[in-house]
Amino acid sequence: MASSSGVEATAGPSPLSQWLQTLFPELDTTSLNQSASDANDIALKYERNSVRRCIDRAADAQSSDYIKPIFRIEKSSRKCKCALSTCKTTISPSELRFFWLRIFPGIKTFRKDYYHLRCFEKNANFSQAAVLRRVEVTACVPGGVERLFDEWRKRQLRAIARREQTADTDHQNCSDPKLDHLRYWAGSRSFSDSGQPDSISYDEYCLLHGILAPYESDGPGDTQELDLFDEFLGTLKQFNPPRAPTVEDLRNPHSLSGGFGKSFR
Repeated sequence: MASSSGVEATAGPSPLSQWLQTLFPELDTTSLNQSASDANDIALKYERNSVRRCIDRAADAQSSDYIKPIFRIEKSSRKCKCALSTCKTTISPSELRFFWLRIFPGIKTFRKDYYHLRCFEKNANFSQAAVLRRVEVTACVPGGVERLFDEWRKRQLRAIARREQTADTDHQNCSDPKLDHLRYWAGSRSFSDSGQPDSISYDEYCLLHGILAPYESDGPGDTQELDLFDEFLGTLKQFNPPRAPTVEDLRNPHSLSGGFGKSFR
């Protein structure tokens, strides 16, 4: 379009470009069009890269005083904003959320961000062992959350080991039938306790037999006992122990929030 002086007018930055540069000042937005889907894709790609850089910096850090990033599942104490740029829904009080302590070593500062579980799954690639090993669960969440997360992470790491064709150092006890029976059936009316498995400590045995047991039952006559894994593992429970995870399991980016959402909504 030409101006009154005969010189072609130069269009200013689009609203999309202005919005993205407000969020990410270092991002090159010159080639973007007006589409909202483009904005979402660019923002998510940038945030995924931020998580990856955070993990890589921690892995490469040589200094013993380097503060490593924290990805933590916790219960929200108040209503708060989700840090995912494309999410418009707030996190409710008592809802499970991801807490990300972002470390900026170059400028010696940090930032606290909170996400819905499903929103953080869009950022973090949980098919990568390095990311999985940085996640922790706070002590204030229900024991069932800790048990579900522990099972989910073990299965993810086993699937990764199959994909990479490497030794699964995180599942050294997978061939212990006594441990498998304890891990998947403790608390059930049909559970027969055969004592502490040789492959775990007494403290771990007490936890798996007590607050981390997958079943809640009122005794031999209880026909409606609660199975923590019923929704999470689904048809896997028809096997004893549940079938080994496969590479296909890694293709579901929301396997964690899917399991928690059904059990702790």
